[in-house]
Amino acid sequence: MCFVVCFGIIILGSLHKCKGNCVCSCGALYLKSKNMKKISLVVTLFFLISNVCGQNSFGIEIKIGKSKFVGISTDTIVAYGYSGAKYSQNNDTHIYPSIRFRKSFSNKFFGETGLAYEPIFKNIKLDFYNSFFRKKIDTTLIINLHYLTIPVGFGYSFPISKKSSIVTSLELNTAILLYKTDNYEDIILEEIGWIKRDWYSKVILSPLVSISYQVRPGKIGMIELGIYASENFNSFVKKSAVWGFYHNLSSAKNILWGIQLKYFF
Repeated sequence: MCFVVCFGIIILGSLHKCKGNCVCSCGALYLKSKNMKKISLVVTLFFLISNVCGQNSFGIEIKIGKSKFVGISTDTIVAYGYSGAKYSQNNDTHIYPSIRFRKSFSNKFFGETGLAYEPIFKNIKLDFYNSFFRKKIDTTLIINLHYLTIPVGFGYSFPISKKSSIVTSLELNTAILLYKTDNYEDIILEEIGWIKRDWYSKVILSPLVSISYQVRPGKIGMIELGIYASENFNSFVKKSAVWGFYHNLSSAKNILWGIQLKYFF
């Protein structure tokens, strides 16, 4: 199990120390905050504890589901940048892969952590009449966000038979922004007063609940198939840095739901 401890420390250490123009450089900035240092400590301690007692399992997971922004304001907060526009959006499909580590403290109670890659792709259709330009606008705001997510959670297993159980779990997911793109600058009409801003939140916290059916087909290996739901604690944009329609998005949160499949070796 020394490999498990080293793996956790190396991952967290690389995010903290990397200062080059690599993807990890984003994580280095975020881990400097007090909250991220606490989360790093919790995950590292989790790995260290796993070397002491109980049964350890490595696994993989894939989540497939839908996501949607809720809480987008429809008020005309400012008089530019499509603020107050009528909007519509589809429930976007997402696929999130992850590696998992589970620590069984008893035959029913366990802790779990890992690393996940979570991309978010949003197309928000905007319908707006600009009175200054006297022009009706029908355009689409495209937002692409990519996160490295660290889940930390606990679960409880309710045995049904010797080889099957119902598993419930509660997680806190910490999503660290790695990369972001949008087409907002390309679709706005205003040029005066526009300055490109970094308004996306660096870290997003999201609780996640799930319930799964677990089966052990043989002496080794464990499969879980279930459903999950999650909602962000904080918005994906920073209210202090927004402009135009992003004022309306500053109150929005992302909700996710779908199915999850886990396999532990």
